[in-house]
Amino acid sequence: PLRGRWRVHKYPEGGDDRVRATTDSAAGIYVIFPGTWSFLPRVLKYVWSTSAPIGLREPSPMYGNTKIVVVASGPTEEPGQWRTETVNVQRDYRALFGGEPPAARGIGLLTDANDTGSVAAADYADFQLLSSTLDSPDDPLGASEELAAKPATN
Repeated sequence: PLRGRWRVHKYPEGGDDRVRATTDSAAGIYVIFPGTWSFLPRVLKYVWSTSAPIGLREPSPMYGNTKIVVVASGPTEEPGQWRTETVNVQRDYRALFGGEPPAARGIGLLTDANDTGSVAAADYADFQLLSSTLDSPDDPLGASEELAAKPATN
């Protein structure tokens, strides 16, 4: 599992991760794996979307080797409020790509507003790789299914 904190200051106007022309995200965490049969990597994109619903899991409209998992959506009650998210990368890889995940090649962070021609701003902090205890039969939903994140304290 991967845990980190993020906060959004400004959402890309009209951003929608489900639509090719407006795939801008307020905040995105990319876990990058080697590809199979091609030079393109496989990517899990955990996103704080402007408009896509929490829990959405689907291929990116931009790149078929990227799978989107929406873990937060839209503004919080207090703009700029930190949120802590924990995602179960291994379980999500199995569910979205099939098979066991290879070792990740990297993690990327992206706040994106180029497709909408607007502005987006976010902060990221305190990323940790956790032990795999969340990936056990005693945790049938997995960390990514616990999508209702709780605000972090500063």
